Amino acid sequence: MNHSERLLKTLNFEPMEERGAVLETFFPWNLTIHNWIEQGLDQKFDPKRLYQVADDRSRRYFDDRMAEPVYEYEQSLGLDGVKRMAFRIPFKCFEEKVLEDTPAYTIRLCKDGWTRKYHKGRALVEELRPVIVEEEEWPAYKAKIEAEMKRYCTDEKLRETY
Repeated sequence: MNHSERLLKTLNFEPMEERGAVLETFFPWNLTIHNWIEQGLDQKFDPKRLYQVADDRSRRYFDDRMAEPVYEYEQSLGLDGVKRMAFRIPFKCFEEKVLEDTPAYTIRLCKDGWTRKYHKGRALVEELRPVIVEEEEWPAYKAKIEAEMKRYCTDEKLRETY
């Protein structure tokens, strides 16, 4: 029985002679994976490889690059690997900026508009400020998202990624 058949039978509560489908997701397991690497997990499963983010803004919202590393990782742990393509509503419509850089951490305005503190030498990330705090901030943010969708979330981009 292949994975698709197993998944359909599991979701339909059909009896099976073998086990049912085993699905898991590795987002956002970066802290767990970091700890596993320290305990001897193969370096090919570096979280930076699992959570690649497109540098090219036109690929930021339709992306399939995380699919292969996560698929390999799932299979190595005995799970049924699932191929994926990400569609992201264009919340990542900001230019990334470093706001503060110290020997211990970096504070950044991230592509999604959140302000985060990244600790150096550790996988710890602290969220300092969400993109919207006050209700009056919403209309400008919504307009920014709509402009990104019109520019980048086109049928052509979807077909190209798929």
